[in-house]
Amino acid sequence: ITLDELDKDASVLWHKFRAWSVQTFYGVDDMILTLASDESHASFTQTFEISREHFRNGLQRLDWKEGDEDVLFDALNFDGDGFIKSHCLRWLGIELKRIRKKRMAKENAAKKKMPGVSWEALERQFVDFKEHLRKRYGNGNLVRAWRVALSETMILPKTRFLKACVGMGYAQKAKELWKVLDKDESGFASIDELDPKSAKVLAHFKNSLDQRFSSIALAFDFLDVDGTRKIRRNQFEAALRRLEFPFPERASELFECLDLNGNHVLEEDDIQFLEKWRPAPILTAEKNPKAREEFRELLLQRYGRPVKAWRHLLDRDGSNRCNWHEFLAACKVIGFKGDLAGAWRALDDDLSGYITLKELDKEGYRTLWDFRTWAVDEFGSARAAFSVFDSDGSNSLSSQEFRAACRIYGYDAEGQIKQLFNTLDVSAEGTLSLKEVAFLDDWIEDPQEPTKVRTATATLSAVSSRGDPTRRGALVGQEELEEMQQKVLAMEEAEERLRTWRRPVKDPMKVVNLCRKIFGPPQVLSNSNSTRHLCPVPVAKLARLDGPDFCLGFVMKQNEPPEVTAERERHKVPPSDCRRWWPRFRCRRYPGPPGTLP
Repeated sequence: ITLDELDKDASVLWHKFRAWSVQTFYGVDDMILTLASDESHASFTQTFEISREHFRNGLQRLDWKEGDEDVLFDALNFDGDGFIKSHCLRWLGIELKRIRKKRMAKENAAKKKMPGVSWEALERQFVDFKEHLRKRYGNGNLVRAWRVALSETMILPKTRFLKACVGMGYAQKAKELWKVLDKDESGFASIDELDPKSAKVLAHFKNSLDQRFSSIALAFDFLDVDGTRKIRRNQFEAALRRLEFPFPERASELFECLDLNGNHVLEEDDIQFLEKWRPAPILTAEKNPKAREEFRELLLQRYGRPVKAWRHLLDRDGSNRCNWHEFLAACKVIGFKGDLAGAWRALDDDLSGYITLKELDKEGYRTLWDFRTWAVDEFGSARAAFSVFDSDGSNSLSSQEFRAACRIYGYDAEGQIKQLFNTLDVSAEGTLSLKEVAFLDDWIEDPQEPTKVRTATATLSAVSSRGDPTRRGALVGQEELEEMQQKVLAMEEAEERLRTWRRPVKDPMKVVNLCRKIFGPPQVLSNSNSTRHLCPVPVAKLARLDGPDFCLGFVMKQNEPPEVTAERERHKVPPSDCRRWWPRFRCRRYPGPPGTLP
């Protein structure tokens, strides 16, 4: 159970106080020192504890605006003696440790990102490329630009596209543009992948001609009323009315698509390409909601849950996009033999050329998308969020672990965490594996989906918003104020070192040369003329001192060879006096507050 289930108002107050404390203080000792001061230049309490009066005045001085200071003090007064001590504030150290863990996960996620251009950047480049085609070659029309600059037919192979891009000055971006254009990765692109809405109008026009004429030549004779072999715009619009064209309001746009040379007249050669074009059936199909529901029922009968069907059948590459060819393969697997094109058009309502989980299960899509957005904002990726949640390293998360981690790290989905877990757990085993969460990182951003930024309620940024140390309250004179400022600066530097001490060495030989310089060549243990005892170069290693994670201490351990120990004892030279022969380096633990480094 959680505090929210026992007392919702108290839970809200406690979460707000924790978030405010994380933003305001740098650690447990910092909180005690700050709240233990008062505005009358009184000294700190020597017992390192906070009284009720100091607590109330300190919160008011530091702009705590939620009130209920006495309620919070009673909650933190574990011993019941009227004072808050350091062991009563352990939760603050835990919160700061979680923030460091979250920050390290986000940095690691940024390092592990695949090199290259992101899909969002590719789509922006593709939009710029289409605009260039429209203005330079199409005079405002993409179909004309396709026919002039890319292909005379409606099918474009990859080699011809790359060659055309070289001629247009897009040689370096050609392969990246092809990734966006060839959505089904078939090696060929069609006009509906460049401009699906214009392709739909063009496909209906060809369908109208094929229903009444056996060839394009006969269709042109029908359009050429005056026999001049040239058809003007008004003649073309009148002919479309006679054909009962389903989109008469787009007659002018269709004329621009067919006018290859842009001379405002149509000749027979301008429409001859329609003879060999076989448009995809989805361009002329009507929406069939009944067929869509039949398709969904077959999916649920086979897989039980929409998200499981989506991940195991429709979206096998994890991109959150399913194209027409993948849809046909899925229909074959589940045995759907109804109106395939009509079901697709009912799913792909915006004629984008692909469908997402949103078209199949809107509620499940919204749940996963919100969690993905939050995980990327807070941890850098869904994979990094899973690694932080999996505190025991078991590579699995139970329902309780997942729900607790979501609450701890600030994911508040309005009570939908349980629903999120069930949506992710496609195998219905009661646990989540890394694979069942990491697939969200491969999802392509939906341009129609608004970006939703969440704010963590339990943990916020570790950087204090209180940059001016004078907001801490009046201390004992200027010297104490300067001392506190130096301490704050030391804490911030310690935090930076804590984040960077694991960074790899760019030049390992510098470390080797430094060790040689420190230990030096073999030294003489005895200066007598009869014997000269050499001390070999010591063997050293860096070992960590025992202690909590927030206080890292290291010592340089040296393995003294037995012969050196014997010679030193024979000459009665104690270890403390051997620095000129046997250097000893030790990093003592810094006697400072938690969160600082020596």
